[in-house]
Amino acid sequence: MNKGVFITGTDTGVGKTVVTAGLALSLRHKGLNVGIMKPIQSGGRGDTDFLIRATGVKDEIELINPYYFKKPLAPLTASEIEDVQIDISTIKNAFDELCKRHDIVIVEGSGGLLVPLTHDYFVSDLILELDIPVIIVSRPCLGTINHTLLTIKHAQESGIDTIGIIFNDTKKRKKGLAEKTNPSIIEKLSGVPIIGTLPYIQSVSITDCKTGKLKNTFLKNIKIDNLPTAYCLLPTAYKKKLEEIDKTHLWHPFTQMNDWVKEEPVIIERGKGSYLYDALGNKYLDGNSSYWVNIHGHRKREIDEAVAKQIRKVAHSTLIGLSNVPAIELSERLINIAPEGLKRVFYSDNGSTAVESGIKMAFQYWHQKGKNFKSKKKFIAFYNAYHGDTIGAVSVGRIDLFHRMFKSLLFETIFAPPPYCYRCPIEKTYPECSLACVNELERIVSENRDKVAALIIEPKIMMPGGIITAPEGFLKRVREICTKYNILMIADEVAVGFGRTGKMFACEHENVTPDILLLSKSITGGYMPLAATITTEDIYEGFLGEYSEFKTFFHGHTYTGNPLACASAIANLDLFKKEKILDSLQDKILFLKDELIKFYNLENIGDIRQCGFIVGIELVMDKETKKPYPLEKKIGIKIARETRDRGLIIRPIGNIVILVPPLSSTKDEIHRMVEIIYESVKLVTCEK
Repeated sequence: MNKGVFITGTDTGVGKTVVTAGLALSLRHKGLNVGIMKPIQSGGRGDTDFLIRATGVKDEIELINPYYFKKPLAPLTASEIEDVQIDISTIKNAFDELCKRHDIVIVEGSGGLLVPLTHDYFVSDLILELDIPVIIVSRPCLGTINHTLLTIKHAQESGIDTIGIIFNDTKKRKKGLAEKTNPSIIEKLSGVPIIGTLPYIQSVSITDCKTGKLKNTFLKNIKIDNLPTAYCLLPTAYKKKLEEIDKTHLWHPFTQMNDWVKEEPVIIERGKGSYLYDALGNKYLDGNSSYWVNIHGHRKREIDEAVAKQIRKVAHSTLIGLSNVPAIELSERLINIAPEGLKRVFYSDNGSTAVESGIKMAFQYWHQKGKNFKSKKKFIAFYNAYHGDTIGAVSVGRIDLFHRMFKSLLFETIFAPPPYCYRCPIEKTYPECSLACVNELERIVSENRDKVAALIIEPKIMMPGGIITAPEGFLKRVREICTKYNILMIADEVAVGFGRTGKMFACEHENVTPDILLLSKSITGGYMPLAATITTEDIYEGFLGEYSEFKTFFHGHTYTGNPLACASAIANLDLFKKEKILDSLQDKILFLKDELIKFYNLENIGDIRQCGFIVGIELVMDKETKKPYPLEKKIGIKIARETRDRGLIIRPIGNIVILVPPLSSTKDEIHRMVEIIYESVKLVTCEK
């Protein structure tokens, strides 16, 4: 959300201009550099001129008031009469420029939320475009309950954040019962706080503003300190306060906190499109997709609206003993797009829980199949694999840096060599090797076929293991081996599902259907925690029986099938169809591939691995010997810090620089991301 506040009203003539001036002067009194804006004004520029003189701002009037009309009519009508087309981008660009100049911008709207600016664009659309919260100005008199609640309702339905309500006594009259009781009733019915009530002021002059009379009246009657902290502190002070709290109370994942407390952190406050914005207003390209979850960019309107719509119905209802509408609808949608043969959806809330569910299902499935299968208790996984951080997920993972500490807690897993062609664990060379690693896998499976319940694999790409991309045909051979030796295949697509590889699911690249498919991360477009473990009908039927047989899958999570998360997931899938995401992605994948070619000329680049919109760049000390940098040198971390200083957020793993941009990223944004990484690698590795 931008550093701004939009002043809207329940009607025209409720005193929005006075409130705008009063709020601006009060926040300036708090030490903020305040800008003002009146995007559109009808009936001349009187209100705009007053705001400029009252607040003393020095910005160009074209920025403060991009459009004004002579006739005192609705902007749409006035613009048509005067034959002027309102260009929303002009307003947005002016607002962005004012935001660069000021700590906060107070924007006064035209009339109320449903005032039309064009034939299909209203004031409420402009607020969403500017990405700022509103303060509603209303009268306290008889009739205000209906008008104010309708305004609040439309704001909520539009996904607009409402800070509070200011009542403004626009007429001199004795305060009656309506005026005394309306504010508290509105607050109780809406849940929106009353910031205060301005008393009747016969007229507000420029002198009143310059002498401090309006400011003092505002501070006396309006609870300015009740505004969110972000609007009451200078950006540096606000950020410093957050940093102190963070370092006092937070424990960050995968982070050496001894280092963290010594450094100045980036504290993200909001996002829009491919960008994240910190508490100081700095913007960064999200080259990490907020850890591989974001698909359509931040604040995607369709998903915003889906979550807002669902939250007005029910935020959560258990799936144990009940069902809910979004969970039901999403299950059908998932089955319709999943690899053919998958029929049943079991929900949880993150990648690790999806893995835990799949592991336990596979184990219990064979246990209940009959005495001839009870020995099938073990799992086969790959070295360099990562499947999550819970005990079962860690048991089938093998990245020593993450997992070695917990070895004594884990169940036994049989590990096979990964398809790491750049550093082949069996010392072969692709493609001359003819997928020798698969032959080694088959040997392991054949020797343990009666002991193994399932094999778990990250299809096509082992993400945290270093963006290890499997050669063509590897996945298909793994499926064939699992079928041949009667073990279940679990495909962990938590990180690679939902378009990341260029297809909806990575398994589709080789027309593979696993017995169990694990999904999470991007399932909601990067909005809400949700996971799905999807199985065949055969596995599902293995859990059916009389209650007394206790074949039930006794496993579940509190937020299983959460309606909010499922609603956002449905909106995510709608966008894939509406915007033809997978079709539009193909050209950008090729563009990204071309952009990466120049890295091969750098001395410290060992390997570049790409699959779809996933890129791993492996850095080495010596290109010929492939000698890696010692982890203690933090080469990946240093490059990530440099990219951050240049406006790009990435998250390396060891010596692997990883780029996973949102699928909605434009070619210009992709080019900028790659260019920042290229220059950062050159600098950190001392390339000339």
